[in-house]
Amino acid sequence: MRRRIRWWLPVLLLAACQSAPPSVPPTIESFEADPPTVHAGQPSRLSWSVTGATTLAIAPTVGSVTGTTQVYVDPSVTTSYTLTATNAAGSAQRSTTVTVDASMTISGIVLAADGQPLPSTRLAVHGLPETTSGPDGRFTVPDVSPPYDVTLFHASDPFSVTYLGLTLDDPVLVMVGPQPGVPHDVAVSGTVSGGTNFPQPAGHLTRVAFGSEAVRAETDADTNTGAFQFDHLSWLGATMLPGALHALQWRHDAGGLPVDYVGHGYRPLTLDTAVVAYLAQDMALLG
Repeated sequence: MRRRIRWWLPVLLLAACQSAPPSVPPTIESFEADPPTVHAGQPSRLSWSVTGATTLAIAPTVGSVTGTTQVYVDPSVTTSYTLTATNAAGSAQRSTTVTVDASMTISGIVLAADGQPLPSTRLAVHGLPETTSGPDGRFTVPDVSPPYDVTLFHASDPFSVTYLGLTLDDPVLVMVGPQPGVPHDVAVSGTVSGGTNFPQPAGHLTRVAFGSEAVRAETDADTNTGAFQFDHLSWLGATMLPGALHALQWRHDAGGLPVDYVGHGYRPLTLDTAVVAYLAQDMALLG
């Protein structure tokens, strides 16, 4: 009997030690927000290091975070978050603040209805001084509190366009209606050669396109000669417009659907308002 008691006694003492409640409350070693300052709606990461806790909770709004070491929050106003760590011996708390910056700098662009940048367009973010878009249609306004309203003023006609409740720091604003300013205008012409050559065989088509940030246009090359012409390539803004000519020839079926690629031509072309017409912009098609 004594042998049995001597054998069981250490086991009972060990079990008692393992189930005994902690004698001190938990320790919160750190509780931080990264970044500590955000714009409204942007996230901040709350992270912490805690020892001796059985439960963890963050107030306000977050709730239980037991078993984790971080959580993301996106407050709309400056908010102080409190982490509470608890065990059987008590609890500990620590707070950190996420500051919501009520203002930001917006850097946007004003476009015409056709997607071209609109220079020298008056605009105003409500409550702030009026500004004007630059030669590339871009503008910058500091100290804007989202959500914000912005109004575009037409240069010559008595109307304006207002955007309400914007929150982006890079808005793209489109001026509808008659477009202000006098557009630049040039003509471009040339000849396409190569491919199946010209006159083109039946069922073949050669299309020429001009592409740039502000202008996109296309036309078909003459079936017999390969000649092409753009009478008007028009844009607003800068006096020089980098772009390129592309020519593509393909064979199509009776329904007009492409069935075989023949060749492609390419020619860089920067338009300049000092030039009225660009002649002899010839391209050779390569397979």
